[in-house]
Formats: sequence, C-alpha cells, structure tokens
Amino acid sequence: MEMRRKGEILKLASMCKPFVGVILNVEPVHLVNFGCLEEIVSAKGEILREMKPGDVCVMNADDPLVMSLPVPLGVKKVV
Repeated sequence: MEMRRKGEILKLASMCKPFVGVILNVEPVHLVNFGCLEEIVSAKGEILREMKPGDVCVMNADDPLVMSLPVPLGVKKVV
C-alpha cells in the first residue's frame, strides 16, 4: 500500500481488509512527508490496526523500527 501521509494506510486497510500484512523497513525516504522516523513507523503500523485474529503479519527482523511495532493479539507474526 502506498503511503504519503498519516492515515493513508489505515484508510486503505479498512477498505480492503487484508489478512496478510508485510512491513519490511522504515527508511528516511518518507521524511519529506513525515517529521521523523517514528512518525513513519506509526504510519506503517496502521495496517496492523485492521488485522484480526488468524491474520498474518510478515515483519523484517533486521529492522529494529519495524520490530518495535506491536502486533495485535491473535495475529501471527512471521519474521
């Protein structure tokens, strides 16, 4: 899903209801639209807010910012 501002991923995820989410990295490329890396992490994590028990989230274990995102109870975390 594309992300240019806070709330975009949440809006798209609420429409398409993904059952698999993939969060690979947090890079400074989005700083033009966000104030800091923490805001990027938060925006990317919006997809997790729409995930339900039984869904799967694939996360990059090599990126500590990605791994800092809380995965909802019942969502399987694959690293």
